[in-house]
Parts: sequence; C-alpha cells; structure tokens
Amino acid sequence: MHPDTPTAPDFNDPIGLLRACHGRVEHFADLARRLADHELDTPPVEPVRQAAGKVLRYFEHAAPLHHADEEVDLLPRLRRHLDPQPDRELVTLLGNLEGEHGELQTRWIALRPLLEALEQGHPVDPKAYREAVRAFHAAQTAHLNRENRHLLPAAEARLTAAELAALGTAMAQRRGVGQNKAN
Repeated sequence: MHPDTPTAPDFNDPIGLLRACHGRVEHFADLARRLADHELDTPPVEPVRQAAGKVLRYFEHAAPLHHADEEVDLLPRLRRHLDPQPDRELVTLLGNLEGEHGELQTRWIALRPLLEALEQGHPVDPKAYREAVRAFHAAQTAHLNRENRHLLPAAEARLTAAELAALGTAMAQRRGVGQNKAN
C-alpha cells in the first residue's frame, strides 16, 4: 500500500467504521435503485440477477448488524451524555432515528421479495419494483443524511476514548472478528 493511501477504518475507529458502513448502505441502496432501469418484466439478464443478489446479501446480513451497533451500543452510550433540556433536539433526534430503523425494515420487507425474484431469474412487475425501491431508497437516504450530519458528529464530540473503545469492541464481537479487522 502506498504511504499516502488512506486506510479503511477498523474497530479501533468505530465512528469512522459506522460512517464507512453508511457509505456501503448508500451504495447498495443505489444499486437497488439502478435495477429499476432494466427490463424487469422479462427474465432478468445475469448482471441484474447478480446485482439483486448483492443487494439482498448486504441488507439481509450487514445492515442488521449496523442497526444493532447503533441501537444496542452507540445510542445508549450517547444518551448518557445528554441533558434532556439543553440537548432536547438531539434527544428527540436519537428517538426518531431509532424509530426510523423500523420504517427501514418495513421498506426492506416490501422490496426483498422483488429482489429475490430477480435473483432467481424471474420477472417482476416494473411498476411495483419502482415504487418499492423508490420508497426504500428515499427512506435510506434521508436516514443516512440525518445520522451523518447529527448522530456521528455528536458521538465524536461526546463519547470518551474508553466509550469509543468499548463501542469498537462490541461491534467486533457482534461480527465475530478480532479487534483490528473491519466488517
């Protein structure tokens, strides 16, 4: 690796790793959205099948781990630093973000069977796919924007080094990997 090449964040930088996860969520949500540009009412071509499979694997396996990182480990740690009055907006935001995870799951449940059909080589109703993926992509994008603009900076500003280390350890354990490896 070239000395000027930035290294990917690892569990020693849990906020950086969460930010990188957000980039992957965005990538796979965009990939799902781009599938709407293809012929979907006929058996899909192999690249469409493969892309549908990639989206399915990401949102079935990695995304739930990411939500657990936030709900089980990040949000409770951050809440301990908040005072309900002066931090009222942030307290409300954290509750809203956590609630949005349920909405994201609902949007995913609507999109998943369409992606499964595509991966298996079956045509789907293009209108149904476009509607499901539009709702899913819009919800993901809005959620990520709020987390990147407000949640992650608040965590960086308020969590102690020991809390960040504990967050990284919990994230690594959730994935069954060593402390220095990323997901």
